[in-house]
Order: sequence, then C-alpha cells, then structure tokens
Amino acid sequence: RDVKRGAMAGGSAAAAAADDYRTAGFIDTAARSDKATNPANERRKVIKTFVLLGDLVLAAALALRGPETARGAVVIANATVFVLRLWVQIWVFWERRVSWTEVLGEAFFIIPLSLGSLGWGASEARADDPFLAGESRHLDMVGQALFVVGTLLIAVYEGQRH
Repeated sequence: RDVKRGAMAGGSAAAAAADDYRTAGFIDTAARSDKATNPANERRKVIKTFVLLGDLVLAAALALRGPETARGAVVIANATVFVLRLWVQIWVFWERRVSWTEVLGEAFFIIPLSLGSLGWGASEARADDPFLAGESRHLDMVGQALFVVGTLLIAVYEGQRH
C-alpha cells in the first residue's frame, strides 16, 4: 500500500518501501523516526513500564516455584537487570514515539514469554539432575557472562546513540 502511494506521488517504490521497513514485527522505522512526544506517547511509556514490572513478577513467581532456588535467584536477578535496562532506555534514552503495536507486541507478548520461559526453566531444574551437576554448572557461568557482556554492549550502544 505504501509502495503504491510512494510511486504514485512521484517517489520511488524502493524509497516508499524503505519507509515501511520493520526492524521487528512490532517496531516500524516510522515510529522510531518520529521524535514527537505528546501526552498519549507518555501514557504508552507509563503503560509499558508497568507491564514490564508485571513481566518481572511473572518471571519471579515461576522461578521461585521450584526447589532450585539458587538458579531461580539468578533468573530473577537477570530479569530485574533486563527490566531496569529497558526502563532506563524508555525514560532516559528514547526520544521517539512508542507505538501501541510495540507496547502490545513486546511488553504483553515477547518479554513475558521470554522471562516466563526462563522462570519456568529455573523452576523445573533439580539440584540432583546429573546435567546440572559438575561441569555443566560451567555452562551457567558462560551464560551469565554472555548476559553481562550483552547487557553492557546494549547499554553502551544506547548511551552513544543518545
């Protein structure tokens, strides 16, 4: 639809298609390019902030329902860092419009699915499971290191872009 409109208005079809490019299923380039802030946008940011808090509670509730509370605590700590990083991005770094599609797709679907699956996995872990004993615990440390490095890289990139 936008490709046709751009071509009919004398613009190229490629340029019109580039304007409608989606970086993810719920975030489009037009929304990220729109720097306008208004009360409706601020309300969407507040809603996303509180939904992320709910996502964190979901992960914690799932992570703590099993016997492996140490693994659950790590999941909760990582989920907390993740949500805090998102809050900083939303309220400090983002100078763009937050669309309803982003709020619904990310905060109500992608993030609770991700954090919930981590919490569920932590709750299903058993200390006596041979896979979790001995050298396999090193995989936990590798995963933790990847999380920390990834979080730092994203934070630095967001700071530089800001």
